[in-house]
Amino acid sequence: MISRLFAGMLLFCCPTIGFAQFLPRENSALHYTKALFTTLPKAGATDYQFEVAKGVWNIEDSFKRYRILTASSTSSTIICDLPEFGASYTWRVSFGKSEKTEFHHFSTLKSPFVDTTLYRLRILKQATTYKDAYVFLDGTRTLYDLKGKPIWFLPDLGGIISETAIVRDLKTTSRGTITFLLGEISSQQLFEINYDGVVLWKGPNTGEVSGDTSEFYHHEFTRLDNGNYLALGSEFVDVHQKTSATGFSRPANTVREGAQAVNNPSLSRTQFGTVIEYDASGKVVWSWKSSAYFLSGNFQFEKTEGRPMRYNTHENSFYFDSKDSLLYLSFKNISHVVVVKYPQGEVVQDYGKSVVPFGSKSMHNTGFNIDFGNGLFCGQHSCKISGKGNLYMVNNNSCDTSARSEAVMFRKTGNNATGLERIWRYTESPDPTMPKVFSIGGSIIELKDESMFVLLNKIAIVSKSEKALWNAVAEKWNADLQKWDNALQYRASIIPTVSDFERLIKFK
Repeated sequence: MISRLFAGMLLFCCPTIGFAQFLPRENSALHYTKALFTTLPKAGATDYQFEVAKGVWNIEDSFKRYRILTASSTSSTIICDLPEFGASYTWRVSFGKSEKTEFHHFSTLKSPFVDTTLYRLRILKQATTYKDAYVFLDGTRTLYDLKGKPIWFLPDLGGIISETAIVRDLKTTSRGTITFLLGEISSQQLFEINYDGVVLWKGPNTGEVSGDTSEFYHHEFTRLDNGNYLALGSEFVDVHQKTSATGFSRPANTVREGAQAVNNPSLSRTQFGTVIEYDASGKVVWSWKSSAYFLSGNFQFEKTEGRPMRYNTHENSFYFDSKDSLLYLSFKNISHVVVVKYPQGEVVQDYGKSVVPFGSKSMHNTGFNIDFGNGLFCGQHSCKISGKGNLYMVNNNSCDTSARSEAVMFRKTGNNATGLERIWRYTESPDPTMPKVFSIGGSIIELKDESMFVLLNKIAIVSKSEKALWNAVAEKWNADLQKWDNALQYRASIIPTVSDFERLIKFK
C-alpha cells in the first residue's frame, strides 16, 4: 500500500484556466498513470490534501480503507503517480480538518504495450543525472521513466490506431504537445495530440506537393517553434534507367507517371524526397523537392555492374536550423547530407561523394564502397546540428560489415576533402545478442549540457567524454521461445526535465 507519497512534489502554482473544474474528469478512462489532479480553488486555502483510493467508492469508511495516496499541495493542482494500469480509482480533496469535496471517479486503461510481462524497458545502467527524465519509444508507443516504469501509452484516438499500427517519430514539441507519424510506409498520416490524446492537428495529405493522390509522408514530422509543421514526403518521377558499362549516365527526359511509363520499358518509376511546410490551417507555405537537385545534371548516381543506375536516395531525416535558415537533409542510400538554404531552396552544401566508379562493390553486394559519406559515415539516420553548429548523426556504418553502428559528431571544416572532421564518437559495448549494424533507424538528440540521448540497438544518455551515463534496452516477450527479444524501435526521444514534463501534462 502506498501512503503519503509524493507530498509536495511536482506542484503547479499556475492558474487552472482552461482546465475542467475537476481533473481527472468524472468516469474518465486514462491512458497514463502519472496524472494531473485539479480541484476548484478555495479562497484562503493554503493546504490542499489530495486523496486517492483504489476502487469505486462513495462511502467514507470504504474510501479510507482502500486509500492508497495522500499528497499535499499549496495550490489546487498537483501531479500524482498512480500504482497501475487497468484499475479503478476514487479521489477527493480535503481542506483543513473537516471540509472535503465530493468523491470523484476515474479508471486507467490497459494496453499490451504497458504490460510488463509482454514489453519492458530493461535498465542496464541506472541514471545519476537526468533522473527525472522520461523517454518515448515509438516501437512500443510508450513513455517510460528512467527506471523503466511505463507511465503513458498512445491511445487509439477513437479507433484510429490499432494495436498493430506502425507508429514512428513519437516526440514532444516546444509547446508541450506530442507529434508522430501513423500507418504503413505508403499511407502514413501526421498527428499532433496532447497528453490526454486529443487530436490538435492532422496533416492534410492532399498531394499538392507530390502531384499525386497522397503526399506519402514518411520518417520524420516536426512542429517548428514558429507554429508551422515540417514533414518529409515523396514524389514519384519516371526516369530513364541506363544499364550500359559506361558507368554513369545522367537521367534524361524525366516525365510524370502515366502512359509513357507503361509504354516505355526504359522508364522506371523512382521515389524522390520532398519537404513540406504547413501552417496551422494546413496550408502549404513552402516545399522542396530533391528531384530538382538530383536530376539537375549536377549530381551523378551510383552505377553497379549488371544493375541499372540507382536513383532511390532514401530521404530519411531533416533538421531545420532556424538560426542560420538552413535545412539539413539526410539521404541514407547514397550516404549524403544535403544542406538547403531556406526559403530560397538552393543547395549550398553536400556532404558525400557524388561519384562511385563502375564495377565497384555497392551496398547491394557483399562488400561496400568506402567512398560513401566521404568515408566518414554510411547509411546514416537522424542528422542534426548541435548548439555549437556541429553536424551530428547516427552512423549505421552500413558500408562496413565489420563495423558497429555509432553516434558521431563532426566539426565543419573547409581545409580537407570531406568538409568534416570527427570530434566525438560513441559506440555501444559489444553484445552478442545485438546486431552490429542497426540499419533500420536510430536517433540522437543533444541535451543542454552537451550530453547526447542516443538510440542505437540500446537507448542511452552519453556524456561529452563518450561514456554512457544511463542505458537500457527495450524488449518484448517471445512466448514461443519463452525468452525476451530485442523490441526494435525506429526512433526514441526524451523529455529531459521536470518543467518539460509539466508543460506536457498541463497542455489542454
